Amino acid sequence: MLDTTTFVGLDVHARSIKAVSLDVMTGEVRCATFGYDAGAVAEWVRSVDPKAKCVYESGVTGFDLQKRLSGLGVDCVVGAVSKMIKPSADRRRKNDRNDAEFLARMLSVGNVVEVWVPDDECEAARDLTRALEDARVDWLH
Repeated sequence: MLDTTTFVGLDVHARSIKAVSLDVMTGEVRCATFGYDAGAVAEWVRSVDPKAKCVYESGVTGFDLQKRLSGLGVDCVVGAVSKMIKPSADRRRKNDRNDAEFLARMLSVGNVVEVWVPDDECEAARDLTRALEDARVDWLH
C-alpha cells in the first residue's frame, strides 16, 4: 500500500519538464514548469509533499531523470508508454500540462505499468554491445 496521497505526473522533454501534482484527498492540483533540472523538480516535489510519488513516460529521454530524482530522495517511476490507455478526447486537447495531469491521475489509481530501470553497469554493457555492432556493420560496408 502506498503511504502517500500525492501523485506527480511529469511530461519530460529534452529541454523542459512540466509537472502536475494531484492530491487525491483534497483534489488540489498544482503545476510547475522547469528546464531539464532534476534538482529543481525534486525541490518542488518535496515542497508539495515529501512522500509524493512521481511518474513519467518512457521515451527518448531515457532513465536519466528517474535515476537523478531517486538519488535526490524522490520516489519516481517510469511508465510504459505502450501500456497507457488514453481516451480519444485527450488526443484533441493534447498539451504538456494535460499529459502530466493524465500521468498523475493514472498513477493515483494504479494504472501505470512500471518499466524496469537498468542500473549503470547494465546500461554500459548495452552501450558497448551497440558500439560493437555499429563497428561490425561499418567494417562490413
